[in-house]
Amino acid sequence: SRQPDPVNLGRVALDVPLSLRGRSWDDFVAYVDPIDGTKQYCLGNFYAVSVLIGVTFRGRPTIGVIHEPWYDAGDGGTLGRTTWDVVGCTSNPFPPAPRIVPAV
Repeated sequence: SRQPDPVNLGRVALDVPLSLRGRSWDDFVAYVDPIDGTKQYCLGNFYAVSVLIGVTFRGRPTIGVIHEPWYDAGDGGTLGRTTWDVVGCTSNPFPPAPRIVPAV
């Protein structure tokens, strides 16, 4: 079976808001759910699995990342897709889902 490529956010240029520049790492807390959808993963329903990352700054949500490693756009390309948002800065929303037309 096809395996997803690892996510490399190093390729992504994020503009860090001025309010966060030069802050102490002690002000940030990261929360990671490496397998959101554990039951679905165990059942083999990989499409329903995601990786969640959240970062707070002084207790306030600041950065959010969702990665769906087995998302398949159906175009034969690379598996996986990632979306993120940095409060007050930049985001990369998922593209709209393709319209599914029921079979007649």
